[in-house]
Amino acid sequence: MDVILSEFVARTSADPGLATDLLEAHEWNLHSALSAYYVMKGILPGEVPPSDAEIAAAHSRTHSVTPSEETNGRNVVTNGSNTGSRPPLKKLPAFDCEEPILDRKLTRGISRATDNFTLVSQARKELAEDFDSAEPYARPSSLKLELPEHSFSLPDFSVFPENLREYLQRDLIETATLVSLEQAGRLNWWHSRKIGRKLWPLSTTGDGNCLLHAASLGMWGFHDRLLTLRKALHSLLMNSSYTDAFYRRWRWQTALQNKEAGLIYCEEEWEREWKNLLKLSSSEPRQSSIQRNLSESTCSSSNGTQCSDYQSEVYESLEELHVLALAHVLKRAIIIISDTVLKDVTGEPFAPIPFGGIYLPLECPASDCHRSPLCLTFDSAHFSALVPMDDEGGDLLSELKAVIPVTDPENKLLPLQLLLTQAQKFDGSR
Repeated sequence: MDVILSEFVARTSADPGLATDLLEAHEWNLHSALSAYYVMKGILPGEVPPSDAEIAAAHSRTHSVTPSEETNGRNVVTNGSNTGSRPPLKKLPAFDCEEPILDRKLTRGISRATDNFTLVSQARKELAEDFDSAEPYARPSSLKLELPEHSFSLPDFSVFPENLREYLQRDLIETATLVSLEQAGRLNWWHSRKIGRKLWPLSTTGDGNCLLHAASLGMWGFHDRLLTLRKALHSLLMNSSYTDAFYRRWRWQTALQNKEAGLIYCEEEWEREWKNLLKLSSSEPRQSSIQRNLSESTCSSSNGTQCSDYQSEVYESLEELHVLALAHVLKRAIIIISDTVLKDVTGEPFAPIPFGGIYLPLECPASDCHRSPLCLTFDSAHFSALVPMDDEGGDLLSELKAVIPVTDPENKLLPLQLLLTQAQKFDGSR
């Protein structure tokens, strides 16, 4: 088994833990596990790159051609080479999904994520096509999006052996966020009062796109690697009938915040700040193309392999306005649990944290919106999906629903972010 695991890691550069899970799920069949891995990475299923032994065998066949075969032309050598090795890897288009979807139900279980790849790809494809095909300034509420109404949930970890349970918690749970927000009294206080189940923040990649990663994890259990949600968010902010409403809501709330701090923007400053917010939502990486080319050349090794593009790309971090826009993309309320103040190393309040609260798709017709909110956390400048865990214990707590209060521990209503607007142009100093 160690030999198979080493071969898998050598051919994919995958994390050993992920490699072990995939191999165990496919009964240590190397070819089957490799196929599942490449499907998960968006590479055409079934086209697994040849191993070193296969390459050597193909190479020997090309050099063992008889003189009579050589007289028949060089095509003999070429054809023998092609039939002896598998075709090269082909990267799928971002939202290509060639196979028809027969089953619309996602598969539950550890190491079964690859079984859901086609369904998730199709959902992303439909989402992207809806926004790409929309006319400029079209009303997004008329688009036919099919998004999950409920949230992703974790299986019951308590039914697994202790070593596997510890591994899953270490690998899937954002432990630092869980401890920080529970100690601050902002997260799971309802569980201690037996109001609802405990919620768990999922580990989320911190590449500047964590808001969209967290939203995708909360709905599908997959990161937003293809930037589908980010592109949809950017499109909605830039080219929709909601753009003016977003601007008015953002400007009104920002003007109130500036007034408390004694700041007044002129029209030129308002315009510059708004353009910066729109630019932040772009799906373009923070690095320029020249910087990416330089990083690719420096990370090229002596054997000719290069670092993956996505590993070095970092995107611009997003703000409250982008959370509101995401709520309109999903037609779903978003609740963000966070602390209210940022503290320094001594524990003293340093700066307010404005992200916590409720974001409603106020511009969307109520009949088009989902009734179940999407729950996220924000801690240490990082978003994470907040999901429940199945409980098969059968006790009283397992019968509680996966709910989240819209109040804080002091029974104060969570702030409704960007709620107010003004229909006409206004003076920000008022």
